[in-house]
Amino acid sequence: MANGTAVAVRRRKAKAKRSGFLQVFVITLTVAIIGGTVGLTLLNKYFLDTNVTDNGKGYFSSSEFEDLPVTAEDIEILLPAKGIFATEFGSSKRVNTLLLGTTAECLTDTIMLISFDPQSKSATIINIPRDTYYYREGYGGSWLKINSVFEDINHPGDPDYCDPMATARAVQDLLGGVQINYCAVVTYDGVEKIIDSMDGVPFDVPFDMRYTDTGHDNKDDLVIDLQAGQQTLTGAQAVQLLRFRQGYTESGQKTGYAEGDIGRVKMQQSFMKATIKRALSLSKATKVINSVEENVDSNVKNRAMLYMAAKAVGMSMDDVHSVVLPGTSGMIDGLSFWKPADASVIEETMRQIYTNTLPADDAEETGDDADASAQ
Repeated sequence: MANGTAVAVRRRKAKAKRSGFLQVFVITLTVAIIGGTVGLTLLNKYFLDTNVTDNGKGYFSSSEFEDLPVTAEDIEILLPAKGIFATEFGSSKRVNTLLLGTTAECLTDTIMLISFDPQSKSATIINIPRDTYYYREGYGGSWLKINSVFEDINHPGDPDYCDPMATARAVQDLLGGVQINYCAVVTYDGVEKIIDSMDGVPFDVPFDMRYTDTGHDNKDDLVIDLQAGQQTLTGAQAVQLLRFRQGYTESGQKTGYAEGDIGRVKMQQSFMKATIKRALSLSKATKVINSVEENVDSNVKNRAMLYMAAKAVGMSMDDVHSVVLPGTSGMIDGLSFWKPADASVIEETMRQIYTNTLPADDAEETGDDADASAQ
């Protein structure tokens, strides 16, 4: 994880309510696990003083965060805005962080852009299905799925050649030129460790999930075996939940999400909310914060973390929304893809996000419900 430049911050002992700290922690955890590492290194380095880490008392108040000497000038730009984002929304103060959840095969299994609006104190998570069609000249087959952009075709599966910037440029292109400020990458091993640092996450698994893929080409076996119902998932079980797409029952009957990959995206959103709820119940956050810091790679600088944590004060989970890239599922040359909607439709969705006018019915999904890709 990028350490950034050390920032001298005025520390004042404060007798604050627990809720003030938790509000900030929940928002920063949301950004960290759903959309980057924003805020968690900040909390660990600047706000978890001895009183907090030793006995869970003496949390800093909201006013303490409001007084932080940081401004929007501390926000960097990874990819400058294009199109309407450079003209119509050129003065926007939004901070957009791209989260990539990657597999050992150098594929991006999770792609999310988190757009944080410090003025309205709200955030929208834009989910890009991993099977989204993204044309690249000279490529064909499954290489036209956006999850493969992260991988180098000349060095398949080699993490030394994985390129998050290539995925960032593809996401920017799909979303009409949206500015991207930061990028964060986390592997499934990292997710497992973060969830274990919370002692698991309570979650209602929607149906039995069973799948086995024997390792090949020096890749590990993938074994998924979860029973339906309410339970506390360990880190390893959480990874199984997040990776499952379709499988078979013991009797050989095919199982999976009725809405295909979009159903999987919705489940991931539900699990993330359960993770946030779990974080709220923790009496001490230090172990989780340290785990996120150790397991998420990001270009977010400390002063940017300070700025966003300060601006997130007062937010609640009601201010965090999710949408799916507009589109439909379908087949192309025998392969299943998520076909993005026309550029004008995507542009209108992004305009609604930037103007905080996204209809309530679209706050959790955008796109046709249809069967998507196979395992």
